[in-house]
Amino acid sequence: MPAMSSRNWTLREITDVFCNHWKMISILVVLSMIGLAAVLFHYPDTYESEAKLFVRLGRENVGLDSTASTGQTVSLNASREADINSLIEHLESRSIIEKAFEKLSHDETFATPREREIAISSLAKKVTISSPRTSYVIRVSCTGETPELAQQTLDAILATFRDEHMRVTRSSGSFDFFDVQTQSLQQQLEKANLELRDLKSSYKLASYEGRRRGLEEELARVDRDVAESRTNLASSEAKMLALRDKLSQLPQSLVRQMVGGQPNDGLAAMREQLFQLESKEKDLLARKTNDHPEVAAVHHQLETLRSVFDDETPTHSSMQSAIIAVEEAEVKALRARLDSLVQYQTELHDDLLALNDQEIVLAQGERRVNQLESEYLANLQRREQARIDEAMQLEKISNVSVMQAPTFVAIPVAPKKKLAMVAGFMLALMASCGLALLIEYFREPVIQHDPSPAAEWRREPFSPVPKPEFLSRQKG
Repeated sequence: MPAMSSRNWTLREITDVFCNHWKMISILVVLSMIGLAAVLFHYPDTYESEAKLFVRLGRENVGLDSTASTGQTVSLNASREADINSLIEHLESRSIIEKAFEKLSHDETFATPREREIAISSLAKKVTISSPRTSYVIRVSCTGETPELAQQTLDAILATFRDEHMRVTRSSGSFDFFDVQTQSLQQQLEKANLELRDLKSSYKLASYEGRRRGLEEELARVDRDVAESRTNLASSEAKMLALRDKLSQLPQSLVRQMVGGQPNDGLAAMREQLFQLESKEKDLLARKTNDHPEVAAVHHQLETLRSVFDDETPTHSSMQSAIIAVEEAEVKALRARLDSLVQYQTELHDDLLALNDQEIVLAQGERRVNQLESEYLANLQRREQARIDEAMQLEKISNVSVMQAPTFVAIPVAPKKKLAMVAGFMLALMASCGLALLIEYFREPVIQHDPSPAAEWRREPFSPVPKPEFLSRQKG
């Protein structure tokens, strides 16, 4: 190792090295810049197309699929960040890149599968996908040799992604499945309704609730009538017994009043006529004898009228019998009404018991109808959801919309020539200066360095350029 390598260089010595080797440094920098410029001139330009996708809250991420849900669609507890990450993963998937590559390559054939794989991998490296934090926007960019190619490539990727997104977020064949299920349930529901109708017709019921309510109200009324009839019957029987014991002791006039009924106008007229004839007879007897023809005529009329009146006027015993007969008839009527009510009450109880048995059968039929109707309506709703899902797929409507279409930018994004030239200049300058220092580092010094402070002022300026005698020694 030369002796100079062990000493420490001062800033002045380093400056002298750069000054003495400025030609070499300049030549190296110029040559490096010329080479860099040549490389940049022949390096192909790279253009970039950018698009932005906006992710809304849609049917793809708010609920279960119609084939998986057992009731109404329910909301899932998935975060929006998870939705965005899922879409980014889908965009970065191999299937999207491969299908987009097939759209772009058209009928282009590759010699080997390796070449095709290399082309697909190269396309995947050109695509960049990112999303700002706490944002619903996904940024997708793609580079290409020309602006048109970059834009076309990004268009193909987005179109492929939208088609695949519609495909993976729906269940294939769900509409046909629910259509078949709905038709089957409709037929079962119609059959169950017909069976329930025939069952109600055989029972002669419109509804067992109304029938039960009617029976209960009728039974309550009959119970009240039975109680009232029993009370009236007991009262009539007690009255009849009392009349049999006391009726013979009552005067005829009171008995006649008890017989009641409508007044007999004929008897009243006969009684009035009888009273008048009696008065007339007394008047004639006061003035004439009994043998007088006028008195005899009145007497004859009076006897005839009394005979008729006595025949028409009921006797005391007959009136008593009539009163008792009326009460007996009343008792018989009340007893017959009570028997009829009790029989009707029994029939109502039997009908109520039969209704209880019929209620079980009707309830089972109605439950069957209600269950089929509920299932039918649920499947009808799911079928409609599946139909809307298919229609949205045909129209390509989803929760992901293109907020910014792929751009056409004629300015290349790479290489950045100005930045590359500046960076190349700096690197070339640093490399040239380093080479100069390296040369001086391994060169033998001409002047021995005295590290003492007194000698520092007497030392001649350092010159790393070889002295003539050093050069002659090297030649020798």
